[in-house]
Amino acid sequence: MEQIHRQIISYLPYGVKCEILNYKSDYVGLRYSTLNGFYDSIGEPHFTYDGGSTGKSIRDMKIILRPFSDITKEIEIHGEKFVPSEKIGIHLFDYDFIYIYRKETNGIPFWVVQKLLEWNIDLYGLIESDNAIDINTL
Repeated sequence: MEQIHRQIISYLPYGVKCEILNYKSDYVGLRYSTLNGFYDSIGEPHFTYDGGSTGKSIRDMKIILRPFSDITKEIEIHGEKFVPSEKIGIHLFDYDFIYIYRKETNGIPFWVVQKLLEWNIDLYGLIESDNAIDINTL
């Protein structure tokens, strides 16, 4: 579970959205929000979000990410449409692409990892492990 928290934290600087799973019983009542912080509450990590007065544990929310397969598809961010792999110059047979496909970020330039995190591409398999929501299913 600690690994999942670290992976989610890597998306925090980029305004990752989340779904509050228990939003109907929450005082604020927001279903979707943006994560904006992280803190430890008596040994249990919590994430803070826009509009919320307290944080949510990982059991109470899921971040919303693009599946890795979106790296070769046209996406839209802030009104701009582009294909992530073309924008960063990675082609299907590049070593960088192979590293990313295997979710091994150690072998690729840091700026590429930053861009993929900024575009909320699931680099860690969080969607597959049911720890994140595929944006294409909303």
